[in-house]
Amino acid sequence: MSKKSIYPLYLTLFWILIFFIFRFVFFMFHTDHNGDALQAFISCLRMDLSMASYFIILPSLFWAIGQYFKRKVFWTNLLVVFNLIVLLFVCGIEISSIPLYKEWGTTTNARAFSYVYSPKEMWATIKDFARWYHILISLSLFSAGYLITKKLHRNIFFEPRAKWGFFIVPLIIICSAIIMTRGGLQKIPLSISDAFYSSNQNNNYTSVNKTWYFVQSLLEDQNIEDSHRYTAEELRVFYKDFFTTDSKKDSLNYINKQRPNIVFIVMESWTAGIIEPLGGLKGASSNFTKLSKEGFLFSNAYCSGFRTDQGVLSILSGVPALPSINMMNKVEIMNDLPSLVNRFNQQNYNTSVYYGGDMNFSNFRNYFLNHGINQLIDKNDFDVEFSSSDWGVPDHLVFERAHQEISDLKEPFFSTIITQSSHPPFDIPGEYAFGNSTKPEKFKSAIHYSDQALGAFFESCKNESWYENTLFVLVADHGAMHLGTVGYNDLERFHIPIMLYGPALKDSYKGKKDTTLMNQHDIPATILHLLDWNSSEFSLSKSAFQKEHPYVFFASGDAMTWSDKQHSVLFNHKSEKVYKRSCKKQQEKEMVRQGLLFLELSRKYILNIQAINNAP
Repeated sequence: MSKKSIYPLYLTLFWILIFFIFRFVFFMFHTDHNGDALQAFISCLRMDLSMASYFIILPSLFWAIGQYFKRKVFWTNLLVVFNLIVLLFVCGIEISSIPLYKEWGTTTNARAFSYVYSPKEMWATIKDFARWYHILISLSLFSAGYLITKKLHRNIFFEPRAKWGFFIVPLIIICSAIIMTRGGLQKIPLSISDAFYSSNQNNNYTSVNKTWYFVQSLLEDQNIEDSHRYTAEELRVFYKDFFTTDSKKDSLNYINKQRPNIVFIVMESWTAGIIEPLGGLKGASSNFTKLSKEGFLFSNAYCSGFRTDQGVLSILSGVPALPSINMMNKVEIMNDLPSLVNRFNQQNYNTSVYYGGDMNFSNFRNYFLNHGINQLIDKNDFDVEFSSSDWGVPDHLVFERAHQEISDLKEPFFSTIITQSSHPPFDIPGEYAFGNSTKPEKFKSAIHYSDQALGAFFESCKNESWYENTLFVLVADHGAMHLGTVGYNDLERFHIPIMLYGPALKDSYKGKKDTTLMNQHDIPATILHLLDWNSSEFSLSKSAFQKEHPYVFFASGDAMTWSDKQHSVLFNHKSEKVYKRSCKKQQEKEMVRQGLLFLELSRKYILNIQAINNAP
């Protein structure tokens, strides 16, 4: 049959071909090329057809209408332009997914898209891992698609007009396309689990249609909803079992001050891999190592996310990073969360935050201002010449400014310092102590520089009167893969340092380690416990000193890990497909159940806060 009769079917085949080519490119970059890797080109078909069906609905309508008008050139050009715009969109999603997957372990999604509102910071990240050949591939494929599109749209209209009965054909095609957008007539619409087939995550992300996944992530990012997997009673029992505290430990007292100053130092990408006391690299963070001999180090601490905004919410608001949700960009959620900033304000502490980057990035400014921060300093409060890196002001200048500003605060105070020089592309002043030829060398050099700035900060603070009444909390915002020694979902990627330090810490606890398994979002309850303050509003945060059932939760894209003292399981939280486990097969199901219960509990907690705070 000619294109005049079935143009939408030709267009559908065009998009299936485009998806196949981009999938092959992704396959060459990221798939292990063994085992069940080739099955990705079969498991993808329903999702590819679904996405293609979305793309042909409007063109089919234009084509049908154009059949009854004489101005065929106009309708032809309209279809060409429309399909080229869609092709450009697909090229952007597909090509950006190749380098992004290497860094994040997920293809382009709503979280990545949210950074378009901070173009300078986004460019600073992109230029670190995007390569010239990514652009070359994209231009080549778009050019080929352009030529095919031009040829595809020749002679697709009847002259001078189609017969009136012809409208039945596009009507059938459009209705069929609408059905295929949901994957068919089955009760449950198409989901990502329909493309995920392997225990190898690389193969699964090869199979998934990147454009479909991106659009779906945008839709999911709009709302936090219950999965309705579990009843209220099941959630209550789980909470009681895993979040009860050991009251016998309430009498433990780790600090020697009633109302100490509290200074949080949030360190960019300080993975355990560069911390010698945690079994990491020697020499990269020598000042931290020195401080640890006088500090109290949590050696089994883990973050739940992989971005700074996730880390800040965990550290200050006690909430884990939820998969597929960028909570910092959701003002209605962010404002309703509890926060240590607000809590210390209530206790008449002076609160402040210092950051060398732009506080508008990832909505940090909104978060801190809405929770009542008294003083906020970012790169815009420095002279322009000090913003010497892509991300802003180097760490040593931020530490110097923080020292000056803190010294002018009335005690007691609660201050937060956020570093950024160890963020890609690792622009630092001075020499690169470990070289700068490779990413691992640049990363180690940037950590070394930040560590030197950290050491200088403490040396200068020791001369201040407020220092003797201060407890410092040193914590990474998230882990990192920059050393090249861990994968996307390896436990060690999320292993981070958390350390208490300062004169306010009792001498008997200095130089000690606590091996309790703890999460980054346990920090609020842990600090409030030290101060003997109530922490009930931080319902998902539990003091590391009181935990009876230690666990670790972290998420990266659609994958999440749940771990206890002996076992761990890595699985897809949507399809429940297990990628990796360190437990017996019979324990696997229970571990997955516990992880999903925690995820559901976290969602309900956030929805509950909104409901309570928005009640009339």
